[in-house]
Amino acid sequence: MKKFLPVFLALVLILAACSSTTPALTSVVLDQLEVSQSSYEAKSKIKIKTNLADHDSLGTMPKEMALILKVLEEGIVLDIKQQDLQNAYMKLGFENPATIKESVYWDSEQNPQLEIYTLGESMYFKTPIEDKFFHLDSEAGMNIQGVSQAEINSLNTFIFNAFTDYIEQFDYDLRDIDNKGKVQVSTPGSTKTVNHIQLNMNLEDVKDFISYTLGNLAEYDQLDSIALEYFNLLLSDFVAEEGYGLTDEEITEMVTELRTALREVKAAIDQFDEADIAEQLGFTPDLAIELNYYVTDDAELVKSEMKFDLTLEPTVGGEEPLHILIESEDVYWNVHGNVELPAFDRVDVYDLYELSSDYNELEQIQENSPVRQMIEPLLFPRTATIEIGSPIAMVNHDYVELDAVPYIENGNTMVPISIVTDIAYTEAAWDGENKVITFEFDGKVATVQAGSNVVFVDGTEYEMGVPIEIKNGVAFVPIRLVTKHLGATIYVYDETGLMDIYNEYE
Repeated sequence: MKKFLPVFLALVLILAACSSTTPALTSVVLDQLEVSQSSYEAKSKIKIKTNLADHDSLGTMPKEMALILKVLEEGIVLDIKQQDLQNAYMKLGFENPATIKESVYWDSEQNPQLEIYTLGESMYFKTPIEDKFFHLDSEAGMNIQGVSQAEINSLNTFIFNAFTDYIEQFDYDLRDIDNKGKVQVSTPGSTKTVNHIQLNMNLEDVKDFISYTLGNLAEYDQLDSIALEYFNLLLSDFVAEEGYGLTDEEITEMVTELRTALREVKAAIDQFDEADIAEQLGFTPDLAIELNYYVTDDAELVKSEMKFDLTLEPTVGGEEPLHILIESEDVYWNVHGNVELPAFDRVDVYDLYELSSDYNELEQIQENSPVRQMIEPLLFPRTATIEIGSPIAMVNHDYVELDAVPYIENGNTMVPISIVTDIAYTEAAWDGENKVITFEFDGKVATVQAGSNVVFVDGTEYEMGVPIEIKNGVAFVPIRLVTKHLGATIYVYDETGLMDIYNEYE
């Protein structure tokens, strides 16, 4: 499955149209493209170290971002098993699991990790906290703009073949590339004697490569035919249903415009130098890239290492430089071999399509589930947009007709209590004898009484600006009840009178 191949490695291998090594890196690229369609096993490690968290110009960093930076600095690990493009398994783990375990985002003694399967049309994923996998089926109403998975597969195959043809004619001479000789590389499958090829690049090398690529693509003689075939594949169903689409002449004209744009961008890059970058960005960049490939005599990639070191030195004196260091290692084995995916229960699963239509189903998942915490705001947004005097509101992205219209009372915005309960996916309980309303909001229990300006939240008493009112059988509460005492956020559009209410997930 191509999405599991280390992304940076795939991009860097495009550089490999060079015949000055043994084996030629061009052959390595083509072999790796073939592997990406076939079976293999791999382990990838990546570390990203920056000084962003401590940089004065960025101010105080949110704790979530600080945690991400710490995890990336310590390192993440990907274990990959692929049978073919449609069937693969990946496990994402961490070099130092304690960092995640000690945070508020992980509530388990088990080490944090994420397992992902792609099996045909379906994807399955879970962490050790969940009792079963989540299931996403592309054929269950989640296709992209009506394009079927079979059509996507056809497009992927076409793109793969077109890219392979393009790489074969790509002839760029790398400046600093060296055969380091034979070395031994161990993988879980074996120990192999391989060729060590090292490539070094600086900012000028990257600039020259981008310039060459733009120029090469602008003059590529197969670009017109590729575009014609691509758009015909992409728009075939649309043409069949609607009766029209892009003509060959229109596609050819688009390609001509693209060629012109590529040439113009290339010309601009050719004139751009380090001084221009410093003037535009306010930083003087210093870039060093080191790539190490370990390949067999028949061009099979066994291992790769990458080091990306970037420093941005401010042009204004006294400011601290920004620094980022990315290091990765990828090891491949069992290429074109018999790869078995770990077994799991594909029947007893949480179906995301069903969860998206029933909040009660989502509530059956344990509250400390990281996957639930991730998908709940996406499947069930907690927002409301209201307008004073209007009976129509947008609640959780759906237009609804309110029981009564919001109004202003002594400078306080009063809204039907149904607005509050709807964005919390809960209901209010009415005690008619005592005229008391009880409801839950984001884990808090609130109790109010008609005619009273007091609210009890989890037993603690607070005062509101105005009392609860009952009008024509509808209970109205002041907005400040949910914003000040229940943790919601409000944004007022002064020019329109519209208000957005957000209930952030814990």
